[in-house]
Amino acid sequence: MEPASSLPFVMFYILGFTLFTYLLLNGLDLGVGVLSLFVQSPERRDILVSAVARVWLANQIWLVALGGTLLGCFPVVSAVILSALSIPLMVMVTGLTMRTVAIEFYVRSANKTPWAVAFGAGSLLAALSQGFMVAGFLSGIPIQNGHFTGSPWFWVSIPSALVTLFVVTSYTLLGTTCLVTRTKGEVRMSFVRPAMVSILCVVAALFVLMFWSARMGPEAASVLGAMAGSRPFYVFAFLFSMGLIMVLWSLQTGRGREPFLVSVLAFGVACIGVVAGLYPYILPPLTIVEAAAPVPHLRLLLVAAGVSFPVVIIYSAYRYGVFGDKIRGREAQ
Repeated sequence: MEPASSLPFVMFYILGFTLFTYLLLNGLDLGVGVLSLFVQSPERRDILVSAVARVWLANQIWLVALGGTLLGCFPVVSAVILSALSIPLMVMVTGLTMRTVAIEFYVRSANKTPWAVAFGAGSLLAALSQGFMVAGFLSGIPIQNGHFTGSPWFWVSIPSALVTLFVVTSYTLLGTTCLVTRTKGEVRMSFVRPAMVSILCVVAALFVLMFWSARMGPEAASVLGAMAGSRPFYVFAFLFSMGLIMVLWSLQTGRGREPFLVSVLAFGVACIGVVAGLYPYILPPLTIVEAAAPVPHLRLLLVAAGVSFPVVIIYSAYRYGVFGDKIRGREAQ
């Protein structure tokens, strides 16, 4: 393969890395926020808000990087997604804004309850909207001549609800296992049970989704239907299930950072499984090469990525290194 012809795939891998990093870090924060809706103790809410407050800004930088990479490298895909998924996108922005405002006012307000509710509601709203965006993508976006041709509500369906449940509970699993890692004693044990419930919900959503996808079959006009007819879909589903079993085992044995690390690994397996099921398409029926920007444009963007991405990675690593293990409040000790 000539260097020029490999550029679209190089930028596709960079885009995939950016998307995975954003979903992982932001999903962790959103999972903590969703969990806060079920916490009654003000002290425990302080722990949850504190876990997010010091790192959420670093996570949003990846959203900016994701949008810039998608728009610059695959403009057709960016245009179609903005047209097709405009409703859940606007809901996501609303949820993220609610969460941001709630964090800022929670730490400064004497009456924290309204801001705690806004923190949890904004997180849930953003998580649900991201779930429906993933579901809309996997349901198959109607495209003709590079333009979106479907209904603005095409992403609303039973399979979409199952995908959304899978995404939200996966976020909650990441958030709860991170809290298990960053707390001790009685507080740590209080987060073990929600983590186990999250695992059960993820498994239930996965198997119902697999059953529904198998019924759709590869002839269905959706990515899920096409993936259901491929062996990698079931291989990665099996590996993901094994990862969840390892998370459950590590939670019961109380093994330090292992629950969170295995959760991240399982989440990565799920993301790789989706990419493997799509390849060589980026947005069916568009292939990676068909959707890519012109090669000279990609060369310039590759240079820009080589300069900016190391800075973003170093900043995120430094932010988590300084604040990642610190949770305010005596109960967290």
